[in-house]
Amino acid sequence: MALTRRQIRANVGGKIGIVRTGTATSITGTTAIFDVSDDSPLDPGDIAERLSGSGLLVVAGSNIGYRQNVTYVPATQSITFAAVTGLTGTPYYEIHLEPLLHPLLDWPVLIDEALALIRRIVLKNILLTGRGYYDLAHWSDITGSEQVRRLYDVGPNMLQNGDFSAWPAGDASPRLWTATGTIGRANAVLNYGNGVILDATEALHQDIVMGATRRMIRASVWVDGSATAAGRLTLDARTAAGSQYTSVATAVADGTRQQLTVELEVAAWITTLRLQITETVGGQSSTFWAPMVYDVSQGHRHRVHPFTTLAADTGMKLYVPSGAGSCGEMALLLPYAGLGSAATDAADVATTAAPDKLIEAAVAVQVLAFLAEHPQVPTTSKAEYATALKLWGGKFRQRIRLHMRRIAKTQSVWEAGEIN
Repeated sequence: MALTRRQIRANVGGKIGIVRTGTATSITGTTAIFDVSDDSPLDPGDIAERLSGSGLLVVAGSNIGYRQNVTYVPATQSITFAAVTGLTGTPYYEIHLEPLLHPLLDWPVLIDEALALIRRIVLKNILLTGRGYYDLAHWSDITGSEQVRRLYDVGPNMLQNGDFSAWPAGDASPRLWTATGTIGRANAVLNYGNGVILDATEALHQDIVMGATRRMIRASVWVDGSATAAGRLTLDARTAAGSQYTSVATAVADGTRQQLTVELEVAAWITTLRLQITETVGGQSSTFWAPMVYDVSQGHRHRVHPFTTLAADTGMKLYVPSGAGSCGEMALLLPYAGLGSAATDAADVATTAAPDKLIEAAVAVQVLAFLAEHPQVPTTSKAEYATALKLWGGKFRQRIRLHMRRIAKTQSVWEAGEIN
């Protein structure tokens, strides 16, 4: 299950006793919520002091509001607070018994710190050209040499002139490729001969002749565009009659450098496989480079030796002597991406693929450490949080060991005993 930031906050906060959640049954204007449901955390038999002075997070339409020092009225099962703009309907709410632990300022930081502690296997494609070394600046998530654990040759590139190095001056497109429109050349693309610049009226494709065998094909290409551009990679299975079925990957239009990857199971009666790259947004352009296509079903995978990654002043360098024309796959050990800190409803329901129990334990450790060390938390409460921290610290260590052991047992990627 992929947990959202809101679910992580509610699950962890509930287990350590500092967050209560519910859905209001009604509201009064923008300053009070009522919850008279059977499972309400607001009980008419309470004393007001139990929740008065707490913090309240309430989802107001597409935004989120947080108010501290709320007033609890048990008799009416209501909480009143300073106005939250746009509060309507029957909103979701969270009661924070430690209001200084801000759900929109502190919790996102603690959750991202917890995610940074957890590692995952990531496989990234790299076109091996025989250059001898590769600058890893394009892989912005590689921040240390220890993260690059393996490099494999996964088979020959079924595309010809994949690095666009055969592109004589004056030619309208790279050799062995077919262009639509007037495409541009991107000179000195990092690690490769050239890149191509395409807008929505242009395209570049190459056809691969297929044998009468059913196969699983993977394709990949790098794309870089403006914040509103969205390059696309299409793998098209064809016969003489034309396109039969396709696999498509489109870049997120956010201005980041991305590696698009698609897979396609190709039937025996397919005669041609067409790889095509293009821009999808009118008036915008994207740069593409290092396209590659390889046959996954052949099971071709062998480790490339020697394999050395060095950190230099200019970034990470990967040194690997290898024959030209092969597709490579880097096996990386990277942290899970953070969920960010934007205080919106959409950001609060962003998900992480980190294992549920593991991320809950990791976040609990971060939250309890925060509370045990915070100068405004009373000394008696600090001692209680410190005791709970020992318990959750043990849970986290146990769960992270099991997690890393599972990764270590993935023999196709890691050698036995490498990860402690």
